Amino acid sequence: MVVNSFCAGIFFKAFLLAVTSFIAWFYQALQPPPPAICGTPSGAPVTAPRIQLGDGRFLAYKEAGVSKESAKYKIVIVHAFGRSRLDLLPVSQVNLHTLWTKMLPLNGSLKVA
Repeated sequence: MVVNSFCAGIFFKAFLLAVTSFIAWFYQALQPPPPAICGTPSGAPVTAPRIQLGDGRFLAYKEAGVSKESAKYKIVIVHAFGRSRLDLLPVSQVNLHTLWTKMLPLNGSLKVA
């Protein structure tokens, strides 16, 4: 009687260990991979012109219109969430050149570790 309850206890503990191990493996399998930071060897290449801020973050931008030297008016566009530097105002390039205007939309800055 004591031997049977001892074996049943060992099998129960082994079963709990197997179930716990499976749950741990399943949890790890569901976790997303770590993010790949742009510009690092494992990340995507940096394709946008950008400047580095004093605190180490980068600010990407896209220029539109006439050159910086010949522009009479310079418009800096700071976008809200859900938009990007690629979403320019609906102004044609002809109008920008006619008005001698340069537009500079900025992207949100990200900290690069």
